[in-house]
Amino acid sequence: MILSRGLLAPFVALMLVCATLVYYFASYSRDQVQTTLVRIASGHRHLVDQFLDERASDLRFAAASCSIEEISNRADLTELFRNLQAGSEAFFDLGVFDDTGNHLEYVGPYDLAGKNYAEAEWFKAVQEEGLYVSDVFLGHRKIPHFIIAVRRREGDRTWYLRATIDTLSFNGLVEGIRMAQTGEAYLVNRKGVLQTARRSGGKLMESDPDFNTYVIDDENVTSFSAGRHSQQRYLYATGPLKHADWVLVVRQEVGDAYGPVTRAVVIAVAVILVGGTVAGFMAYILASGLANALALADIEKQHIKTQLVKDIRHAPAWIGAIFRRLAERND
Repeated sequence: MILSRGLLAPFVALMLVCATLVYYFASYSRDQVQTTLVRIASGHRHLVDQFLDERASDLRFAAASCSIEEISNRADLTELFRNLQAGSEAFFDLGVFDDTGNHLEYVGPYDLAGKNYAEAEWFKAVQEEGLYVSDVFLGHRKIPHFIIAVRRREGDRTWYLRATIDTLSFNGLVEGIRMAQTGEAYLVNRKGVLQTARRSGGKLMESDPDFNTYVIDDENVTSFSAGRHSQQRYLYATGPLKHADWVLVVRQEVGDAYGPVTRAVVIAVAVILVGGTVAGFMAYILASGLANALALADIEKQHIKTQLVKDIRHAPAWIGAIFRRLAERND
């Protein structure tokens, strides 16, 4: 019993050490999962920003390379549009506007030339800012789309060039991210309206039911977990874009994100428990065997002493004295 208690203390201490190691391993692994998600979101945000920046630069260069008289002619505007599409097939149509919002000429599949956009939100914004990337809206065509518009000052005249970005192409760029089974990426504006479709559910221009749970930094990508309005709990990484008033959201179900970590922790705990149980059982067997051996040795010693006493009683006096001295030495 004393040996068993003596082995229990180091066994408990070993289990505590193993439990501490597993805890810190799990914490470190969870941090690494979040760090990886932030890194993926940062890279994807840069990709989307670069796309918008390049399309805006293309449009600025196109506006700077010609006069309003030239591109007010449909043939010249068509040639300019073809040149833009040669650089990027993301350009869907192209239009030129005067400073009062009149749509002077248009190249594309819709009948938009001749309409006035003086009261359109995008036209007022580009008049003030010189470059504007709109939210997704319906407009005269009644189809969800977004535009990039630039201002061009030519002497004492001001005019504007506007291009529509192909929605399918842009959605493919934003959604083109794969993380395990449930990872996805999408864009929302500052009002919580989806600017791209969400693969797990959520159409273009619908309100995002989870938007109020988002943690959004004005500059950096932020990681957090939430799921108040969803059936599933998600691990998120959010970051604002530089060239549009949108927020990139990259998310993954918590169970999917932490699945490898959870499995590793379960395996580690199982190995520790099984190994500890086997080690404890073997220690108990060895301790019991040692205790039994000591007990047998003690019984044998007592038997020898008893036999000596009997022999002393029946032996001559001088032999008895010798036996008594030997017995005293053994004691």
